[in-house]
Amino acid sequence: GTEPRKAPDRPAEPPAVDSPPEPGWRSGGTTWDTTMFSDDPADDDEHYVPPEPPPLPRPKMGAFLILLLFLAGLFLLILPGAIGVGPTVATPLGILALATAIALLLLRVRQGPPPGADPTNGAQV
Repeated sequence: GTEPRKAPDRPAEPPAVDSPPEPGWRSGGTTWDTTMFSDDPADDDEHYVPPEPPPLPRPKMGAFLILLLFLAGLFLLILPGAIGVGPTVATPLGILALATAIALLLLRVRQGPPPGADPTNGAQV
């Protein structure tokens, strides 16, 4: 039959906490918990504080026109019945308004180096 296992007479000893390092391993230094939890990098006194950013420039009239065309195009495509226009008229007008807004937006993107830049100077940030 099956015999029940006998429990040992004395409990097993817990492993030693600070065992000496094996020969050939580095000794000294700090343990990982001391390294990880000793210093908080957020408490660094010599951290970089960036200057205040310049104020945003005022939007020009072209930006308002682009925004108006974009919103009108979306409105005509999503809710044409709200202003009493049928979908057969509102859909082409909405697509035309969105395409015009996107084209005007792309035309406003600056091309080339800023005025007064030296073209032989390479890439500039």
